[in-house]
Amino acid sequence: MLEIESGAARAVVAPALGGSLMAFTVEGTDITRRAQGGSDPRDTSSFPMVPWVNRIDRGKFATPDQVHSIRPNTDEPHPLHGHGWQSVWSVDDHDTDRVMLRLDHAGDSWPWPYTAFLRYLLESDRLIVDLEVRNRSETSVMPAALGFHPYFERPARISATVDGRWEVGEGLIPTVWAETDGFRLSEVDGIEADNTYTGWDGRAYIETQHARIEMVADVKRLHLYAPRWAHFFALEPVSAAPDAVNHVERGSVMLEPGETLHHWMRLVVH
Repeated sequence: MLEIESGAARAVVAPALGGSLMAFTVEGTDITRRAQGGSDPRDTSSFPMVPWVNRIDRGKFATPDQVHSIRPNTDEPHPLHGHGWQSVWSVDDHDTDRVMLRLDHAGDSWPWPYTAFLRYLLESDRLIVDLEVRNRSETSVMPAALGFHPYFERPARISATVDGRWEVGEGLIPTVWAETDGFRLSEVDGIEADNTYTGWDGRAYIETQHARIEMVADVKRLHLYAPRWAHFFALEPVSAAPDAVNHVERGSVMLEPGETLHHWMRLVVH
């Protein structure tokens, strides 16, 4: 575990547990959900999604030169959230208020070698997270998407401006996009959701019992995961919708050899 601080802000990062954030507090108040313990990154405060986000339908997709079959990485048939959240990251830099982590992927059923960088930076009232991936293949283009998976405690309300959402069906892969006016100060308590919202303007507000949190990111999609049974929810800035490798309109990009994709998120506490 690595601890960082700036003024009244504190954070704990676990490089060996998917580069996950374990806690983020301001003046002793938990801003994100505190890690629940155990070895599953889904029980942490937040984790990175790289080099894809959400699910790939049964792990099957094609690029111009090859058909690919990616192994499942959970107990469901769809590979989920990329490699980063289940990998051990190395520490490139650690200072009082920042941590820089690195992940080198050599290639396996995901045949492209890549390097990812994950940076956590604290200021007195905010946490800034940067995520970057570079295609190290010398000959092949690589599909890529990035995302952040912060968890928050219920009860809470959220506010964001969006224009529609991809609705998850029975197979957990969305097939229907529905227009929506967004959610304004919506109660997260009691609802069930696992949907990616489109047309996001890059700003959302989360009101918990203890803080008002401004989420800002440089992506245009926002995923809400809110299991009805849970005391938490996840509000995830993502660069692509689920199964984007099979649907170009959903946001996955193709990185040329040596090309880099970079996105950031910040959580500002009011």
